[in-house]
Amino acid sequence: MYEDADDVQEYNFKVLVVGEVSTITFTPRNSEGSMIGQCEGMECAAQFSRHSLTRTSIIRRYTQGHFLTSYTPTLGADFALKVVDWDLKSKIHLQLWDVAGHERYGHMTRVYYKYAMAAFIVYDLSRPDTWNAVLKWYNDLMQNVLTEDEEPIPIVLLANKCDMNGVGYDKSYLTTFCDEHGLEGWFPVSAKTNGNIDDAMNFVISAILSKRPQKERIRPGTPWYRAESPLPASPVTVLPAENGDIGKGIPRSTAVERKTCC
Repeated sequence: MYEDADDVQEYNFKVLVVGEVSTITFTPRNSEGSMIGQCEGMECAAQFSRHSLTRTSIIRRYTQGHFLTSYTPTLGADFALKVVDWDLKSKIHLQLWDVAGHERYGHMTRVYYKYAMAAFIVYDLSRPDTWNAVLKWYNDLMQNVLTEDEEPIPIVLLANKCDMNGVGYDKSYLTTFCDEHGLEGWFPVSAKTNGNIDDAMNFVISAILSKRPQKERIRPGTPWYRAESPLPASPVTVLPAENGDIGKGIPRSTAVERKTCC
């Protein structure tokens, strides 16, 4: 795969995948329609979030190559790893952190931001109300995650479910929004059909690499120091890609490892 394995630089990139899943309060009823008490907080959020797990479905599609109609709700954070042979000299260990959007866990999300080098903000085209949280996530990331040079990390907007009939998006508005707020860009994506998922991931990897700081700025404890540090052995097997994929600007080989936190 590589001409000289000793010359390959391995990177460990942590990328956040955030997006709102609202916490709601409702009154559960039994099969006869009778009220059986109030439900608020974790249980309600878990039941509601099953209908809008856009973050999880995108991560699952990219790292495991398939789409499921239902997932276990993320309460706290979850992450998956994909190993990407970026070019003949670079191998990327891409960690995608699925950070829950429940309001009751808002105080915990900052813990998961540590060492993050980029972020995706995801909203659901089939649920316009999820757009309302994009600025909230943007402001939270801008306030809490910076590079070694005290600059914002690359942020990319993902409009999920672009494959659905009856949904639409204003390309001009989204481009202007990204320009005005300093986002790297946006992609209409579909976890169901795998539309633009690889393109978005490659785009964010390129954005991270383009913002590598000066060598003297890479100090112990900083994200890039961690990114370039030797990685411990892990049970990840690199799988060869199809021959037709080589030279097309997409990873030539990948590996998947699923991990769970909290």
